[in-house]
Order: sequence, then structure tokens, then C-alpha cells
Amino acid sequence: MPKMPRQRWLMIFLCFIACTINYIDRANLAVASPYIQAEFGLSPAMMGLILSGFFWTYAAFQIPFGWFADKIGSRIALPIAVIWWSVFTALTAFARGFAGLFGCRLLLGAGEAGCMPTCAKVVASWFPNSERGVASSIFDSGARVGTVLSLPLVSWIIGSLGWRASFIITGALGFVWLIAWLWYYREPEEHPDVSAEQLRALKEAQARKDPPKETVKMPWYALFRYRTIWGMMIGFFCLNFVIYFFI
Repeated sequence: MPKMPRQRWLMIFLCFIACTINYIDRANLAVASPYIQAEFGLSPAMMGLILSGFFWTYAAFQIPFGWFADKIGSRIALPIAVIWWSVFTALTAFARGFAGLFGCRLLLGAGEAGCMPTCAKVVASWFPNSERGVASSIFDSGARVGTVLSLPLVSWIIGSLGWRASFIITGALGFVWLIAWLWYYREPEEHPDVSAEQLRALKEAQARKDPPKETVKMPWYALFRYRTIWGMMIGFFCLNFVIYFFI
């Protein structure tokens, strides 16, 4: 049996690292918030708006960024997302009050919205149907690892160098990741180390066993007709509400 391209595991590892950085950069404000409140004299309500601002744009931009990734491909879409959120993570260090902090968080959310949709596209491009669950769990676990690392890492940086340094240092992580991604990531059809035999085996494993007799174009809003979609949305809404309440 022809072997799948082994490079797929490095591709998903790069996605795992991107997700880890994503969650470090979004969680660092929660660690730094007591210092920021004290320095700028922010009330709990104002700090709550700053913390929640990230999620406003994060929610709004996920679908548009998924469309964008489909149009230009993962090799370009994911670096745009990573650099965007890394820049606004670092710029948070230069904020001088509520407006600057709130603006940086809004723009951070817009960039971080691109991570999950683009990583899912990498899975669809590089993995056979039988491995997509495993591959998705690998990149998604980066979110949990990033959340775990952010607490001791950011606390240590703040204790050693101050809260502003924590945003500059964590923001710089994305630029380090960018070098590895642009150096190595290609689509399977374009990767020089993927043989014709491996590519053929991958495409055969991705093909549907019961292809439709004719292709029917379905607009995205038509998905709301399915009970499974509603079940997923309601379930994830409740899950995330509780998770982020405690975080």
C-alpha cells in the first residue's frame, strides 16, 4: 500500500505551535490585568470591557477569515493571521490608557480569528479522511497548551521585567514561528519532498467513497436547516460560556 506523505505531521505540528502562541497571546492580559488596572486606575467594569473586546472581533471575523483562507490558501493566510495578532500583542505594551488597550484587544481578536479556520484547512489539504480527527486534535491541543503555559510564563516575565515586556516578548513568538512556516510549508501538490506516488495515495484516501451524482452548490446559511448544526452551536455556546467565565 502506498505510504502517505510523512511531511503531514510536521505541517500539523506547525499548526499546533501557532495555536499555542495564539492562546498565550490572548491569555496574557488576564495575568497582567492587576498591574494594568493599578497603573491606569481602571475600574473592574472598564477592565471587563477590555478583556471582552477581544471576543467581539474574534467572533465576527472567524467566518470571513475562513472564506479568505479558502481564497488564498493556508501558506499565506495563516502567516497573515499570526503576524497580525503578534503585532497587536506587542503594541499592547505601548498603550497609555483604556482606549489604547481596548483598541489593541479588538484588533488582536480580528487576527486570532484566522487561526482555527486556517488550521482546519491544512488538515483538509494534508491528511486522509481516516486521520483528520487525530490531526484536528493535535492542532486544537495547542489551545490548551498555550493556556497552561501562559500563566507561569507571563507571570515570570512580569515578575522579572514588568507587564509591558510580557506583551513584547509573547508578541515576538509569532515572528519566530513565521520563519519556520514560510521556510517549510507548501501544499502537498507543491512540496518538493512529496513524491507523485505519495500524492496519489493521499488524493485517493481523501476521495469520497460515495461521491454525489451531481454537484449542488450550497450557500453557507443553508446549514441552519440541519439539527446537527444547531446542536453543535448550542452545545459549544454553553461550553465556551462556562469555560471563559472561569478563565
